[in-house]
Amino acid sequence: PTRLRRRIAVASGRWNGPPDRTFSTVLVLGRHILVSGPGAVSLTAHSGPLSRSAYAGRNLIVGLRGIFSYCMEVGRLNAWMGALDKMSSMSETKTARRRFVLLDRDGTLVRDSGYTHRIEDYERLPGVVEGLQRLQAAGYALAIITNQSGIGRGYFDEQAFHDFQAHLLADLSSFGISIEGVYFCPHRPDEGCACRKPEPAMLEQMSRELGADLEQCWVIGDGLGDVLLAERAGCRGAILVTTGLGGKLSEQVGPEVPRAADLSQAADIILAE
Repeated sequence: PTRLRRRIAVASGRWNGPPDRTFSTVLVLGRHILVSGPGAVSLTAHSGPLSRSAYAGRNLIVGLRGIFSYCMEVGRLNAWMGALDKMSSMSETKTARRRFVLLDRDGTLVRDSGYTHRIEDYERLPGVVEGLQRLQAAGYALAIITNQSGIGRGYFDEQAFHDFQAHLLADLSSFGISIEGVYFCPHRPDEGCACRKPEPAMLEQMSRELGADLEQCWVIGDGLGDVLLAERAGCRGAILVTTGLGGKLSEQVGPEVPRAADLSQAADIILAE
């Protein structure tokens, strides 16, 4: 179901379904299998056959990490193996080294209201839908890479982030836009973590999980950290959008970095290459 696919995407592969779900679920994370739900058994690093007797009569949901568009309800366990074979075949195609456009969130996709996390503050920026639709049509996959230090500062918790993110993904999905992965850093700048942009750890993780060829990827964002991220991760390039902080930071960024008034104009630059 679309709602479940969104939840899986937000959780970057771990179950984050709504609390009123009562059926057991199975998410296939590469060769790692997680089973959750009332009375379910947790399995990790499972590579052998599943015991049919252990799961007989249960309804199962199957999804491959990073293959959110191919989540499917397979019903009872006797459909499990066929579904897994089908999805593994999809995975081989889906995880070939691909080109992505890697998107900052606040100030690039949505209005930056300052540690944005409340759904009532949600405001999609102009040009986002048009730009993402054209990039997707041209064969680019899309992922979100975002710093969310408001979590580490205690301004909001991870669930608030996931709820806001689910709202964004649902909005984009209504226009046929698929976000294949969401990666976020919850740490404060002073914590010295390896994942906060412009450090490349989130991009390296994304590349492993989604099969991205970083040398063919573009980064679009409104901050100096986005520009430096593209450089440190060895991406094809970065585009500074002026919809957020980019207008104020333009003088700090070298003239070799292209500027765009919004995401639609950023798409023009990428598609002209």
